[in-house]
Amino acid sequence: MHTGARVVLWMDPGGYDAYRVERRFSPLDKSDWKTSEAEVKDLDMPNRYNLRRRGLSDDEMERIRGGGWDLPLLQRVVDQFVIHYDVCGTSRQCFKILHDMRDLSVHFMLDLDGTIYQTLDVKERAWHATSSNSRSVGIEIANMAPIVSTARTLSSSGMPKTRTARPASPSRHSTVTRHSYQRLCRPSGRGLSPPPAPSKAQS
Repeated sequence: MHTGARVVLWMDPGGYDAYRVERRFSPLDKSDWKTSEAEVKDLDMPNRYNLRRRGLSDDEMERIRGGGWDLPLLQRVVDQFVIHYDVCGTSRQCFKILHDMRDLSVHFMLDLDGTIYQTLDVKERAWHATSSNSRSVGIEIANMAPIVSTARTLSSSGMPKTRTARPASPSRHSTVTRHSYQRLCRPSGRGLSPPPAPSKAQS
């Protein structure tokens, strides 16, 4: 990825806003939460993210509720990048599946043309990696095929194993975790449809 890559924020024209409770790609008169909840069985709640809480004191929690994050505190809480291969083909389709159909979210999406879309501030706890949500920043890479190079990368169930690379730092235990959501978008008789949503693990 080039350092001059185009970056589109959730506030920018053409961006994808995971803060909104409305569905992004449904007809406008049917995009409100009440209608969305009735029409899409996997949508459980209007927000697709929440506060990072793990490892914070009561005083710190009170401070960040008002947006009082500073960089040292965020660095203490977030120590992992989770990189997903979305199998949706484009960031547009990925956001549609996550936001409109599955009640999920991710901080960044990397599209086929190299554009980076940011859908949430990294201070938010996006719902993309269950038990790793509280400590991670989530990234979806537009991709149509599972990332499996040899049979040795497969588990006994046939699914790709999670690969974790730990930097050689005695004082920091940051990790980069890569895995493939082979079935984030799966073929069906009507194009692409989502599988059952994973637990959001909201602890």
